[in-house]
Amino acid sequence: MARRKDRAPSPRSLWQVYHAEVRYSETGRHLIIRRCDGRPVRCGWDTLQKIKNEMLGPDVRAVEVFPEVSDVVNEVNWRHLWECVVQFPLHAR
Repeated sequence: MARRKDRAPSPRSLWQVYHAEVRYSETGRHLIIRRCDGRPVRCGWDTLQKIKNEMLGPDVRAVEVFPEVSDVVNEVNWRHLWECVVQFPLHAR
């Protein structure tokens, strides 16, 4: 059966594009996300949220840190999320 020309091809699976691993330490879980092809991870919040949900769980809060310039280590095309073990408010009241 020929594919209709007006239909977009189905998107690739999340795991065909991204690789994620969880590292464990005394401070909690650290989620490392990289692309399978080595290119920079340029994805939206919704993609990071889906990866976080699948790897750490939907009820886990995680953060991405943007450090001071003196603490930046930018040697590989990875994104990092850390599980929050301390809860803090997300809304201004």
